[in-house]
Amino acid sequence: MSNKRRMRNAAGMTLVEMLVALVILSLGMYANLRMLTESIASLNTAGQQQRAASAIRDLAEIARGIPGETLRGDIRVTGASCTSNVCDPEELFGHVFHSWSTALARTLPGGQGQLQIVERSGIDLLQLSVSWEAPGNEVLRRVAYIPLPAGTDGR
Repeated sequence: MSNKRRMRNAAGMTLVEMLVALVILSLGMYANLRMLTESIASLNTAGQQQRAASAIRDLAEIARGIPGETLRGDIRVTGASCTSNVCDPEELFGHVFHSWSTALARTLPGGQGQLQIVERSGIDLLQLSVSWEAPGNEVLRRVAYIPLPAGTDGR
């Protein structure tokens, strides 16, 4: 049997078949890699949303223990320590809010917290909001409302 005849009968792949197989394999690997990176980005965003919700929940628990008059008053946000100084309730909550805001900025990229009193249907509510920068320069925001107890003035 001659060498030419052996070469024709040999089972194998041609160069074109190899290139087609490599292209198909590359497309599959690209799709898997893209899916993996999108999954990681989604997990990161979900983690940030969870941290924001947890931060709001933490401050809401503290705010529920503060009298309504204090929250309606002039809250001075300060970094001064209330452990070594005697603080009135407004100063104490201001200190707690400052600590919370500082922790929020460390926990979430571009994290900022706000609180304000809003009125809905004649009820005073404490609005707690957290905003942060998500991947792609998108700003995300979570908001919670806590009803304030009626003050001594009936509000």
